[in-house]
Amino acid sequence: MIPKDSTPIKNEILIDIIAKGLLNKDEMRIIAYIIRWSWGFNGEGRRQDWTKKLNKRKITNDIGMKESQLNRIINKMIKENKIITKDKCYQFNEHYEKWENLTKSKVFNERKLNKKLSKTSQIVKENLTKSKVKLNNLLSLDIPNNSGDSIKNKDLKGGEHLSKETLKDNKDNKYTTLRFQIIEYLNLCRWGKNLKSNKGFKHNNPNTIKLINARIKEGFTLEDFKYVIEVKCLEWKDKINKEGKNCEDWLRPITLFGTKFESYLNQAKPDPYEKYYRKE
Repeated sequence: MIPKDSTPIKNEILIDIIAKGLLNKDEMRIIAYIIRWSWGFNGEGRRQDWTKKLNKRKITNDIGMKESQLNRIINKMIKENKIITKDKCYQFNEHYEKWENLTKSKVFNERKLNKKLSKTSQIVKENLTKSKVKLNNLLSLDIPNNSGDSIKNKDLKGGEHLSKETLKDNKDNKYTTLRFQIIEYLNLCRWGKNLKSNKGFKHNNPNTIKLINARIKEGFTLEDFKYVIEVKCLEWKDKINKEGKNCEDWLRPITLFGTKFESYLNQAKPDPYEKYYRKE
């Protein structure tokens, strides 16, 4: 007997979709909400497949997600056929075999990028471990300084609050890794296989560091940066505008990650042939 105030879910969905991780965390939050407001009600002798009419503001308030983030994720899931919508009503497409898969080229690029990022993360991790061991060795010596205090009470620069300095270093390393991931993805999307050693943006450029750090501090994630890069690549790559300017020149950090970042994030992916001209 199904307990009162509960929602029945097929075992196949629990195992093949949820347990196997076919949905990421944010997608799972939205799907759980849709299931609650559809399968959570009894139709005429069967479950109710569609939700009632829902506006995105209500969904945002109920699940505690930013409206811009919700819009982006729902639009992506509709395009991938994970969600079906009709007259502001929503349905979860449980037939995951009909979901839109990534193209082979995109899978290849993602794997190539993930391999690079994994290697970089491992290097950062090893450096942090070596630094920690070196610091612990210094502290274990308990060498006195000129003021008569132990080195344990001082950081390596002679200042106090060693724990705060360590936290700052960890934060800096996290930002460095994120910047590397973002710039690698931009270079991959813009140049792809044509990327050469003398071509591509540098993740340690001072202006790039300032722009990306500012957006990270505003709460934007790696997925947000990737979405903006994909949207503007579709809109500008290999195109010129009516004035004859090469739109591809705008695919750079100062344009993508500046003050218009949030508006780009809320932009739907454009038709590659709309608004601009293809290069001859």
